Formats: sequence, structure tokens, C-alpha cells
Amino acid sequence: MKRLVFALPFCAFAQAASADSCVIERQAYAPAANLEEIDVELLGRATRSIDMAAYVLTSVPIVEALDAAAERGVAIRLYRDGRDARMPARLAQAYNRLAARLNVEIRYKGDPQPFMHLKAYAVDGAFVRDGAGNFTHSGLRKQDNSLIALKCESAVARFSKAFEAMWVR
Repeated sequence: MKRLVFALPFCAFAQAASADSCVIERQAYAPAANLEEIDVELLGRATRSIDMAAYVLTSVPIVEALDAAAERGVAIRLYRDGRDARMPARLAQAYNRLAARLNVEIRYKGDPQPFMHLKAYAVDGAFVRDGAGNFTHSGLRKQDNSLIALKCESAVARFSKAFEAMWVR
């Protein structure tokens, strides 16, 4: 039974892979890898759009990468679970600069249920990044966490559908 349960996720992935040839763009594990640097690099690839769902977003390099993308003309939609009560000055400056851009929309989840705990984004509809760690310095560099970026039409479509459902709540 344990083997069957373990194999089921791989069967589902294999089915999706055969339908639209999914490719792992990046896969890494902190703390051995610096996931923050990988996220900055992945966000730097954006040319048209970034849709991000972030339970916690306190990583200054990631906020700055989003701001740099917005400065390049990338449309950014950022969906957050709740407001950060206090921000250090450098983070507040970067976040306020990002929020002031015309091509950036930031929405906060109003209803406390269901709990929004995603740490994921799609770039240009080309790939989706998902992972366990919050977008924080410690979550991406010091804790045992994972990151996977998939170039996969079906995975991007599933994330986009879930993101749209959250966005319109």
C-alpha cells in the first residue's frame, strides 16, 4: 500500500508530462541552495506578466526583483494572505516603490477562511514556481524548504485557475 501511495503523485505527473511535455526548469532545496537567489533569477526572466501568491513576503531581494520587473513593463499581480504589521525600513521602501507602480496590482485576502498559504508564482504563462518556504530570508536560505519551477502548460493552467479564483474573491 505504501508503494502505491508513493507512486500515485508520479503517475499523475507522468500523465501531465505526456500530455504537454513538462520540463523541470529548476529544482532546489534550502539550506544547501539559496532559494532566494533562484527566485530573483526566475523573476528576472519575466517579460510580460507575473502572478504571485505569497503568504508572507519579507524578502527584500524578491520585492526588488518584482520592482525591477515592473520597471521593465511587466504586469504584476500580487495576492497576499494578510498585511504585514511591521516592516523594516528597507523592506517598506522597496514594497512602497513596488506598490506605487501603475502596472502592479496588490490584493489582500479579506476573508480569513480558507487559509491562503501559497508560495507560488507564474511567469509569462510559461512556467510556474512552487515551493514550501515563505518568501522570507530565513525561509529561502536557512530552513529546510523546497523550490520547483515547471515549464508545463497543464501546471501553469492549474495555477492560473487557482490564482484567478483567489484574485476575484
